[in-house]
This record gives sequence, structure tokens and C-alpha cells, in this order.
Amino acid sequence: MEIITNRLILRSFQIEDVYDVFEYSKNPNVGLSAAWAPHPNIDYSILIVKKFIRKNEIAICLKDSNKVIGSIGIMDVVNKELTGKELSFALSEEYWGQGIMKEALNFVIPYIVEQYNTDKIYCCCFLENERSHNVMKGLGFKELGKYLYDDIPDSDPKEVMYYELQFDDFYHFEFTFSKEQYIEFRNLVGWCELEDFQIDNLIENSTYKIAIYNKGVLLGLARCISDNSYIYLLCDVMVHPNSQGKGIGKKMIDAFIKHISHEIGNHHAKLYIMSLKGKEGFYETLGFSGEYATGLTIVLEKDEDEGN
Repeated sequence: MEIITNRLILRSFQIEDVYDVFEYSKNPNVGLSAAWAPHPNIDYSILIVKKFIRKNEIAICLKDSNKVIGSIGIMDVVNKELTGKELSFALSEEYWGQGIMKEALNFVIPYIVEQYNTDKIYCCCFLENERSHNVMKGLGFKELGKYLYDDIPDSDPKEVMYYELQFDDFYHFEFTFSKEQYIEFRNLVGWCELEDFQIDNLIENSTYKIAIYNKGVLLGLARCISDNSYIYLLCDVMVHPNSQGKGIGKKMIDAFIKHISHEIGNHHAKLYIMSLKGKEGFYETLGFSGEYATGLTIVLEKDEDEGN
């Protein structure tokens, strides 16, 4: 398998990955938070990578270098009272706090549902592992309750929190959309028709794009234009009429803001929103404010007599 995301390649493990795996797995902070012992040497990592290959675990690789920085495991649920598939994951400490695991799971979850014919996915994490709790909640997992986990190297059993995700409640984000999808949604929400060259140019010149899906169905999209330095403007926020009023737009824009913020990096910038009149309150719930500026518009209408 191979899935390409914005920053990552998600693929099957290869024996050549052993050096990358050893590099991050010798760190006790990585292993102990995932209930396995740190790797003492390269030979041990060879055994683990061979196990990964046998069990079809997924390697998390950097897109620009193919370097392995983590793994995602798929297994039967440890808690035998539950049915479905369970996720496990680990990530190099160097990449913590960058949204890497959430990005990876955003694409792996639909793969699991299709590949294993399941609509329920579980995951558990130690009570003190706040990073993993945040990943689960950010993806829409719901707390099920505590469970005593006893498969911990050189340790007494510890309580974990079990999480459940029902696929109906999972929203998948992609940071692109097609010309056909954009035209379809303009028509669905009743916006004016644009000429073909305009649509080609606005898609090509959008700095960032986002689309939100549920069970493979496109529910909404939006785009951002900018000077790629200081000013960024969110525009064309569209949600399918059948999905309006259900929090879809909020989920999409919240994810889009986080994505743009990460892409911009650590420097001063301003993010504006082009809001339809009467919709300002919705964007205020997402952190936008009219305190510093207000938007005014001139509509340049097409001159039908031009050239006659």
C-alpha cells in the first residue's frame, strides 16, 4: 500500500527501514509511551521491522526524503468485549507537536475501513499521555472508558483510556479539490456562474485549498489566497446544502486554519475571511474578529456591450 499526503508517504515497511526505526525507537520517551521497550541495538530493530512487515504495519515517512519517522499498527481489539479493529502508533519525538500523526491517521482510517470491512475503530492510550488523547479527540474518537492493560514490558498493569470511532462520525480532510468539484459546489449553493478561464485561474492561484468528506462523500470546500508572506484571505467557503447547520463548516474551517498556520510557520501574519453578510457570527466562533478591520466589496459586473 502507499498513500501520499501533504507531508507524508504512508507505505508498507521494508527491511531497509531498520536504521530509521532504530534511530527513533531507541528513545525511551517514544517506546514507553506506546507500551513497548526502547530498542537496545540494531539487531533488535531488525526483528521488530520483520514483525512489522509480517503484520502489514504502516510506515510513516517524510515525503521529501522517504525517511521513516513512525509507524501505525492495525490489529484485532485487545479488549475482547469490543469488536472491530484497533490502532496503535508511534512517532519519533523529533516530530511531536507538528500534527504529523493526525495527518497520517486522517488518511489511514478510511483505508482501514475499506481494507478490513469495519465501521468501528478503537485505540487506547495511557491516562498521562495527553498528546495521544488530543490526537484521538481531534479525529472524532469518543471515550469509552478505562481498561487495565497488562502487556507492558517490565511493568505492572496500567490503566488506559479506550476510544472508539464510528466511521459515520469521521470526517476526512484533503487539501485539494478539482475544478469539477468547485463548479458543482458553486451551483449547489447558488452562487453566480463564472467563466471557464476564471475557474482555471482561481484554482491554480489559490495558495491553499481544503475539502471535507464523510464516508467518501464531499461535504464542503474552501480556499485561501495570499501574498505568501503576510496577508492570507479565506474565501469561497461552501458547504453542501444538505449538510448545513450540522457543524461541518466549523470542522472544515478549524482544520483549514490549523493547516494554514502550520504551513505559514512561526512568523507574524494576518488571516482574513470573506464572509457573506449575516454570517459574521459563525466566523467569530472560530476566532475571527471585526475589531481590527471590516471588509467592503465592489462587484465588477461584466459589460455585455463591451466590444460592440
